[in-house]
Amino acid sequence: MKKYKLFFLCLLSVLVFTAFGSGTAFARWKSYSFHNHSGRIIKYLYITSSGSGDWGGDLLGSEVLGSGDSVSLRYNDDVRFFDVKVVFSDGSDVTFWKADYKNVWRKTIFHRGGTTYTLSSN
Repeated sequence: MKKYKLFFLCLLSVLVFTAFGSGTAFARWKSYSFHNHSGRIIKYLYITSSGSGDWGGDLLGSEVLGSGDSVSLRYNDDVRFFDVKVVFSDGSDVTFWKADYKNVWRKTIFHRGGTTYTLSSN
């Protein structure tokens, strides 16, 4: 009888893990660095999964990210595309829609002249 109980508990554990293993409870979080090479001070940084419609909180908190500085962040590896909003110290902002985060370990914002900015990976 004990063998059957043990077998049943093991089977139940496998079924629960299989059913919920791909959900957010078992999300694979990865670290990466976000670098500022915009030539400007970043006051707020918002990153959310693409299409969520909710920016959530500022990832820098009470800090700012000076040009040439970087910050360590984490992302859910189960999500590939994120929207990134950068707000500079003068209140102007730039948004990158559907930034690809597949296998990323570094994201860098660059100023390309005028109001043009790019966000590159690795």
